[in-house]
Amino acid sequence: VLIGEGSHPENVKVYGPGVEKAGLKANEPTYFTVDCGEAGQGDVSIGIKCAPGIVGPAEADIDFDIIKNDNDTFTVKYTPPGPGQYTVMVLFADQEIPVSPFRIKVDPSHDAAKVRAEGPGLNKTGVEVGKPTHFTIYTKGAGKVTPEVSFVGGLKGETVRDFEIIDNHDYSYTVRYSALQQVDVGMDQEFTISSHGAGGQAKLDLKITSPSRRPIPCKLESGSANEVTTVKYIPPEEGPYRLDISYDGNPIPGSPFTVEGVMPPDPSKVSRPSLGPPDPPKVRRPSLGPPDLPKVRRPSLGPPDPPKGPSSGGMYFTVVTSLAEPDSSLQGIGRREGEVIFRSSLAWPPAPWLLM
Repeated sequence: VLIGEGSHPENVKVYGPGVEKAGLKANEPTYFTVDCGEAGQGDVSIGIKCAPGIVGPAEADIDFDIIKNDNDTFTVKYTPPGPGQYTVMVLFADQEIPVSPFRIKVDPSHDAAKVRAEGPGLNKTGVEVGKPTHFTIYTKGAGKVTPEVSFVGGLKGETVRDFEIIDNHDYSYTVRYSALQQVDVGMDQEFTISSHGAGGQAKLDLKITSPSRRPIPCKLESGSANEVTTVKYIPPEEGPYRLDISYDGNPIPGSPFTVEGVMPPDPSKVSRPSLGPPDPPKVRRPSLGPPDLPKVRRPSLGPPDPPKGPSSGGMYFTVVTSLAEPDSSLQGIGRREGEVIFRSSLAWPPAPWLLM
């Protein structure tokens, strides 16, 4: 962009939030203004770089838009892609202006310290297995970032089902889920029941029902104080199991419980992948030359077997009919197994020949 007459880079002014040392947020658009009204003649050049580790292992250029205004000023817009250190350079007439470069610190777009969550789904004493529950995440003042929620259980496999995050559009999110307990089919399982402070007759009853609605045998082992009971059982099939637990004839809170039986991993059933390309199909290469001529071999030099039927003299030879058709000048006069014997009136070597 060409401005005025003469060239005075020292008179270029740069201002705006996009060149402030602090206060910028990652992934939030910002801008700054370059005022060349008193700088004379020259082109304006802008360069914005981010430090290594923000968008890659090395320093990288940041995209920006530059807009020419009507009063010899320019507006530069850009969006920092991540938190970290940035450098903005401003040149006029191929010379860097005195106040350039600008060193800028960009903060994360969110502040996790300002996020809080509460609700029955975060009860420190636990939640009921298989029963829907929820909790709420409050993000006001923490930035414009959608929260991420993950569940980690003591057992492998899925820990929850019916999981969803609902944006309430008031800087809060509702998280719904149902806790899920998984056990390996065919493996020993156990859990404990505490009746500390329950009083009464301390009569504990337990019934486990399989996915096919069959009762599953279980073993109850009481502790030394009779206030902790260990339950042991083996799930025989996949699917949901129902655990009904009662104390002195009354269901305990949360009963019946649901446990999901899953098949344990079996590495022996994993097929070994092919380590190379498949063998190409075998292709028979056709002959590129004339067909092979019949092979001729000379049989024993002794006299040939006499043909059956009348004889009128002459020499004899044999032709394998699978390879040649008898000539019209030849007259068939006899047969041996697998051969046809012909008589020829033509001159022929003194001994019979066998054409194969």
